[in-house]
Amino acid sequence: MKLGILLNAFYTSIPNPHVRGRPLDPADPNLNLADQLTVAQEIGIKNVEIQAPLQHATPKQIQALKQALDAADVRAGSVHAPFPVYDEGAMDDISSPDEAVRDAAVATIAAAIDLVAPLQPDALVLHPCGARMGDGLQLDQDETRLQARTEACVESLVRLSEHSQAQAISLALENTLPGDLEQPDDLITIVDRVARPNVGLCLDTGHAMIAGVDPGETVHRMGSRLRHIHAHDNHGVVDEHLFPFLGDVPWRSLFDALHAVAFEGIFMLEVASINAAANRDQLAQLREMGSFME
Repeated sequence: MKLGILLNAFYTSIPNPHVRGRPLDPADPNLNLADQLTVAQEIGIKNVEIQAPLQHATPKQIQALKQALDAADVRAGSVHAPFPVYDEGAMDDISSPDEAVRDAAVATIAAAIDLVAPLQPDALVLHPCGARMGDGLQLDQDETRLQARTEACVESLVRLSEHSQAQAISLALENTLPGDLEQPDDLITIVDRVARPNVGLCLDTGHAMIAGVDPGETVHRMGSRLRHIHAHDNHGVVDEHLFPFLGDVPWRSLFDALHAVAFEGIFMLEVASINAAANRDQLAQLREMGSFME
């Protein structure tokens, strides 16, 4: 497996951006591309995941990003599907029961796949439900709505798999926070029903902890379906996005499971990259456990 870290891009080009209801400060160093790449170089990480408002990005911006990555000897191993900014609502909701909303979400993500193709990422990570705050959709309390969402998600992923295949990009469906499609069995069912070789799963360790799911056991259950890891820590209550070993995620058992299933994807640190240099001790522990191929 390979080690990677988050890279925020393009946010500062949008006036007064609000992402998932939260205002962003354009002066935040976590949004400065050059500073983030400098940290990645300092800690010796060669893979990054691009998180960006891709629905507002341009081919010219993608080309400039590629040039910056090449100059830093870093590659975009993965890209996250677009998040809503401003008041865009459910523009990323591929399991919406509203067919028009679902079609628009598929179109938005398909356009993002085409846009990032020059970066040649291995995978595009996407959520089974749209980005939202609070308690989510409470699907864990309503089997009928859960099944409807599952059916819609399968239909959307079939369409997106055909589109992404043309660009040689795999899709990795991520477990989300409680109340959405967060349980491993739900996601395994979806991916098995899609039954396309370029559609797999992304395990988010922080989301798993909040949902009461053991990350190591989940790796075993996902098996060969597992294509990508979003690695971050918390204390099982709030999505803190802490550096590994600063919360309660059982990292040793997780790595034991990853080695057992011969995971070959990217172990992507979904943390603020600008602060990663301050976590060198934790990074050394990760490298010891992970036996990463840089």
